Amino acid sequence: MVENLRHIRAFIAVARSGNFTRAAAVLHISQSALTVQIQQLEASLGVKILDRDKRNCRLTPEGMRLVAPMEQLLLNAEALSGVALGDGAALSGFVTVASMPSAGAHLLPQAIASFYEKFPHARVRVRDAPSQDVVSLVISGDADFGIAGYAGMHRDLLFLHLRNGRICAFVNRDHALAKQKKVTLKTLCEFPLILTEKSGSLRNTFESAAEKAQLSLHLAFEVNQISTALGLASAGLGVAILNESALAHNQSENLVRIEISGPAISRPIHLVRRKDKPLSPTAEALLQELRDLKEQDEAI
Repeated sequence: MVENLRHIRAFIAVARSGNFTRAAAVLHISQSALTVQIQQLEASLGVKILDRDKRNCRLTPEGMRLVAPMEQLLLNAEALSGVALGDGAALSGFVTVASMPSAGAHLLPQAIASFYEKFPHARVRVRDAPSQDVVSLVISGDADFGIAGYAGMHRDLLFLHLRNGRICAFVNRDHALAKQKKVTLKTLCEFPLILTEKSGSLRNTFESAAEKAQLSLHLAFEVNQISTALGLASAGLGVAILNESALAHNQSENLVRIEISGPAISRPIHLVRRKDKPLSPTAEALLQELRDLKEQDEAI
């Protein structure tokens, strides 16, 4: 990584000065060393980025296209280096994260809390949305990155696996299933179900499991919000099918969480980001907090 940054600094210095002699002086290296670094960068990229004669050099069309992204990459890397050296408190700016509701209610708040402790001058905006809309917000640039249960094929996006979210059943304490620690999918399908909207990855995952088992669902309510599903289940109006962490921040003592077995049902949760747009240092730092949470969970 350090070697790559040295090559990028060499390229930017030459691009700004238009002259190898001046660029070498700025970098405090010999012209021959600068030439080697540029040649190594061209070899790694597979394109010629500079045309040079005895007196001057000029950017090729490919080199001209690389100046802006290379400058941004260098700025981000230097800012992150500052964070690593203890300058993190100075990190500022806004990060906009699009998140599916289940992650927004449990996973994301933990990461933001830790993030604010390290970077008190930064601020995070959260956009709650179903997984497919999270992807759209990242594509449009309205979010720096997203957290989604959906992982499709898209030429402009990277889907980075974060964790698997287990799907569970939530019932009133007086419900017929309340005393069971685990329940099969077949048994669940005998009861009225409270499901989230069809555009969400949780609903799709659950319905796919039922379809694979050749089971029919008895839909009692379809809702948009986790709190609504829990409220309906608490009132004894059905079995809410939600992410395992749905009850973590609910204050009701009238609900029981039951694991689904035979087999368990889970959906992958992904970090979603654009391939062609480097994250700002602030966004990169928050994304790292989410990854650190994953490592902590795996160590338990």
